[in-house]
Amino acid sequence: MADADVKVDWKREKVVLLVGQAEDKIITQIAMIIADKAGINIADNNQVDTGFMMNAVYGVGPEADGRAEAEAKAKSKADRPMAPEPQLPKEHGGFVHCAAEYSVYQETAKAFLYPAIQDAAKEFKGVVEKNKIG
Repeated sequence: MADADVKVDWKREKVVLLVGQAEDKIITQIAMIIADKAGINIADNNQVDTGFMMNAVYGVGPEADGRAEAEAKAKSKADRPMAPEPQLPKEHGGFVHCAAEYSVYQETAKAFLYPAIQDAAKEFKGVVEKNKIG
């Protein structure tokens, strides 16, 4: 058989779509896990005064944005403004936002976000497995 006779139809568009969807799910889930763990760490670190900062931590990914829920919870604890939301990276991006403007000082005094990231990293393989393609 000559090379010209071989044709592979790997359905590139479908594969790219499936991989992109799985990637978006993974990014979103990891962002939410980190945000949840950061809130738990704030409580465990005894960094709760009104509860505003703990409730103003949220995750954003291609498939979900936790800001509205976080803002409602945070504002029920204290009537303060949340920091403006950063822009989501253009492709397959996500972030965790600690939207209490003073949270950077609390993170410096007793880290809550960095340990949350470390803990979430331990769960990464499981999140990927859960979202396997096929």
